[in-house]
Amino acid sequence: MRILLICLLLTGCAAFEPEPYNLQRQISTITVEVDPLLGVIPGRGDSGMLGRALVTGDKCHITLREYPFCLAHEVRHCYEGAWHTKRPGTEKDCWQDGQQQNLP
Repeated sequence: MRILLICLLLTGCAAFEPEPYNLQRQISTITVEVDPLLGVIPGRGDSGMLGRALVTGDKCHITLREYPFCLAHEVRHCYEGAWHTKRPGTEKDCWQDGQQQNLP
């Protein structure tokens, strides 16, 4: 039994194949800015936008409503472009309220 446990621990992550990334861009610099009013449209209210990634050449500028919520999500946009399977903003993959990212 002990040998089986040791073998399982030694193989660790090597036993699993991670989902491949679909890198679309070569990014050299990522800057992050916090704007608590991101997504708030005067006279129209809150659009619900929590983050945004704008790519210019090999630079990506990320704006977050609150750090670090959605940081990994927006970094993924920097490298992979528009990777959403659904309309942007409909996926629950941002870290909020103590939840871990990408959990159902």
